[in-house]
Amino acid sequence: MNDSQIEIVARATPKRDYYCQSRRGNRLFELGLGPVALAFCAASGKADHAAIARVITEQGRAAQPTHIPATNLAFVNARKSSVH
Repeated sequence: MNDSQIEIVARATPKRDYYCQSRRGNRLFELGLGPVALAFCAASGKADHAAIARVITEQGRAAQPTHIPATNLAFVNARKSSVH
């Protein structure tokens, strides 16, 4: 990375902004994920993966769940705590 690219990344917001380098160019972008999508991305424990597997089994791979029981994903608990 050159100095300009390093500056762009340094000013980016961690865990929100992403920097992509490709043959077509370089770009800083935000995924714009909601709380449920973020919960899926943050899931790393065995219990989390089991909860995701249950959602996929119950709703199918194309489903767009709007609720995940907060007891299953710690990230959802953290988001709810910070909102209140």
